[in-house]
Amino acid sequence: MSDNKSQKDSVMSFAARRAAKHSHFLEAALESYRQHEGLEQAELATYLGLPPKQLERLALCARPDLAEPTLFRTQLAAICTRFSIPLAPLANLLRRVAAYEAESTPTNLMAARDHEEEPSRDE
Repeated sequence: MSDNKSQKDSVMSFAARRAAKHSHFLEAALESYRQHEGLEQAELATYLGLPPKQLERLALCARPDLAEPTLFRTQLAAICTRFSIPLAPLANLLRRVAAYEAESTPTNLMAARDHEEEPSRDE
């Protein structure tokens, strides 16, 4: 029985690590937040109000869609109900990660380069 449980845990860990590479899954957002905030896994679980063992299961959920507020609230509520966690920490985490992602997109940097540079008068 213990062998079966450890095998399930190892499969769950593997799946969560793979999910981190896909922004569709919560794991990508959880990992981004954890790295930006300098948190350990256990600290992240505590912040979310979740037992550490459940973090991998949470990570495999689809990431709620912030672009559609009504859908976001519905998806967030479903996840939080399923894991018996408060809404606010996960909602704040997702909004924070969206801000991190917006800050790091190349389009923000390219806006400054959209116009032709004037030639220097020294030339």
